[in-house]
Amino acid sequence: PVLIPTIAVGLLVVIFAVTALAVSIYPAIYGGIKVQGISVAGLNKEEAIQTVEQKVNEMLSGEVTLKQDGGDFTISKSIKDLMQDIDIAESIEQAYRSGRDGNIFQNVIHTIGTIFTGKDIPLAFQENTADIESFIAEFAANVEHTGEPASAKVVDDKVEIFCGTPNKTIDRTQLYTQIIEKLSLSGDNLEVVVPYVDVVPEIDYDALYQS
Repeated sequence: PVLIPTIAVGLLVVIFAVTALAVSIYPAIYGGIKVQGISVAGLNKEEAIQTVEQKVNEMLSGEVTLKQDGGDFTISKSIKDLMQDIDIAESIEQAYRSGRDGNIFQNVIHTIGTIFTGKDIPLAFQENTADIESFIAEFAANVEHTGEPASAKVVDDKVEIFCGTPNKTIDRTQLYTQIIEKLSLSGDNLEVVVPYVDVVPEIDYDALYQS
């Protein structure tokens, strides 16, 4: 009865040792690993760089499109104009180091897990802040509009209040974040649907009281 568990444990140790040896001497990027949605599993660094470069060049030929939510207005800009300092080599280095930057036990567990669950490493790049802000400003100039201001007046000892109409605006900070998130995804035609934010005008009760 004691012999069977001992043999089982011994087999597990042998299997783990063989797996650890295979992981340690494997010369390429481990299974399940992608860069920007592009599989680089089984490739060495040079092959991975070439593969990702080709796909990234295709991606850069595409566009990001901003679309007015509930409206017809759209505006597009080249992905290439919105990204800069793209560092494919850095992303490939991260892919290669995945499963190699811990101790033997951690590396084996990480590598086996990645084979089944996958791991997508984002492309290393810097956003072109000036062009993104200009892109957003151009979109806003075409979709934002100012509503009628709130007002109040006294007529025949009665107060007449006009609540005004909301300003239709967009959340530029949120839109900037959405564009960056889209650039971090794979694909050569990326669309962002931009909702309005209604800003309700306020009544100046101090001015009303003084009148």
